[in-house]
Amino acid sequence: MIKYVVPKAKMLKPKLYGMIIGGALTAVLVMSACASKPQREVSDKEAVVESLAVSLEENFVFPGIGEKYAHYLRNNPLQNIDEMSPKQFASALTSGLQQVHKDAHLRVMPPNDTPEQAQVDEKTSSPLPVDSIEATMWLAPNIAYIRFNLFPGDTKTLQTLDTFIKVHENAKTLIIDVRGHRGGGLAEMDAMFSHMFFEPKDLAYMETRQAVDDAGASPVKDGKTVKTIKGPKGVVRRKHMAIPHSVPLMLDTEIYILTSGYTASAAEHLSMVMKRTKRGVVVGENTRGGAHYGGTIDLANGYAAFVPVGRTFNPDTQKDWEGVGVAPDIQTSSEQALITALLNVGMSDEEALKIDRLLNYKSPARPK
Repeated sequence: MIKYVVPKAKMLKPKLYGMIIGGALTAVLVMSACASKPQREVSDKEAVVESLAVSLEENFVFPGIGEKYAHYLRNNPLQNIDEMSPKQFASALTSGLQQVHKDAHLRVMPPNDTPEQAQVDEKTSSPLPVDSIEATMWLAPNIAYIRFNLFPGDTKTLQTLDTFIKVHENAKTLIIDVRGHRGGGLAEMDAMFSHMFFEPKDLAYMETRQAVDDAGASPVKDGKTVKTIKGPKGVVRRKHMAIPHSVPLMLDTEIYILTSGYTASAAEHLSMVMKRTKRGVVVGENTRGGAHYGGTIDLANGYAAFVPVGRTFNPDTQKDWEGVGVAPDIQTSSEQALITALLNVGMSDEEALKIDRLLNYKSPARPK
């Protein structure tokens, strides 16, 4: 038995979206979990439950749903929790919360949790590294191709992307493959959008819970491409904009975005924007359905939770894609998405099939 005291949270560099990796999430932000409760004798795992309940009450994007989560946690104790392993306990908490209200990003993580990668070494069972940009090439003299797995916003990725754009500035067609994309932030999108739009353009709206933003814990900050605008009570609304580069290089380029049921989070933001503005054609499957951004909160005894604190949505419809995904402009299987895009730009069946086989795309396992 221990004295329950909610641990003080540690701030990390904020990013917009968690990275959905086979259903798992990478930590992108740590926020203050909650105020301390009166001390009482509780088990280690009971302390985790209470710290999770308070965290959801105070930080979840929709206050009413956060309260429902907290009520469920406090009134539906798990059975035999002391017999559960940390992983089993975290999984049971996540499952229970998802039954109350589904959210693609909400997840409880056991101590020392390592997010799964796209692939695992069969001999060692260790995660294999994932490149943020897996491939860049000419598919044909006028068709450029880039495959993203992440939008980490790091210097190396942005430099690679900048080089790609300069090398392929004369492309008539650009194919952006996000069929295996797991999440990230806005930096890579902003870099691409700056070469695709000839004038400033409003792309998406983003709303963060007011209390989180007031505490300085929002992963969304004002900047060159993000500005605060008037919004409803209880949230801070910002607009995400395209700001043209001084020398845009792809204003006339025809763009295709390839998606799958695995495509998640920040890649869904990209897909929604390109579809909404009609600047690109989305080809493939409905995306994963994770429109709520947020960050990790430290719970008791080394546990943590990724808690969504905001949402991104279409300014025209006022709707986001949480739970439903972004529907493609051209519906086809993820395995046929590249072939379909190539046929759409006039390539022969034989040529398209040959290129598809050379790239050897493998569809990721669908998240549960």
